[in-house]
Amino acid sequence: MPGSFGTSPNGDGAVASTKSSDRSGLFASNEGSQPPTPGKPGGNGVFGLSTVPNASGVFGVNDGPDGCGVAGASQLGDGMRATTHSAARSGIFAQNTSRDASPEGTPGGNGVFGLSLVPNASGVFGAHNNAGTGVCGLSRDGIGVWGIGGRLAAKFDGNVEVNGTLSVNGQPITDTLRQLFDMIAGLEGQVSRLQSDVGGLQGQLAVLQGQVAALAR
Repeated sequence: MPGSFGTSPNGDGAVASTKSSDRSGLFASNEGSQPPTPGKPGGNGVFGLSTVPNASGVFGVNDGPDGCGVAGASQLGDGMRATTHSAARSGIFAQNTSRDASPEGTPGGNGVFGLSLVPNASGVFGAHNNAGTGVCGLSRDGIGVWGIGGRLAAKFDGNVEVNGTLSVNGQPITDTLRQLFDMIAGLEGQVSRLQSDVGGLQGQLAVLQGQVAALAR
């Protein structure tokens, strides 16, 4: 039997409230020591379930400054985990609806922000176990994916395909290659002229050698 139970046909099933900043409006704890039965939602500190369309099993709101709607933490497991079985939905969907510019020097304004202090790890890591895309970036008017690094901004292990214009230092790579080809053609022309000059000098040298030989006789 549950320690406490609340139900209502039209109102809230249970309401909890506190005015203390050091306490929680509702505190729930599960002190079990064994793994839950597979396939059952046991073992949780809090379990929320809703069958209402467009609603949430658990919904969190914080209207104070610098607060979080929902926060998760774990010493040894994942801080937060989300799963969906719908091919039309996302495991996690996050959005920032502000129309204001993000303050300079802050990582704000993002739909998702990832941070890791683990060496050789990633702030955000995406993987796909089939033929899909590990990480996809899309922007209507801005930059789809932007990388900034202390050593490298990006590293690719494998083939790279570019559908569009590849630019280096703001200049399309095709223009740079065209300039290089023009420089190569110019150098080839100079080499040809130098070879012609060398041939002429060799001819003059042969004449001089003939004259020296005639004088020696």
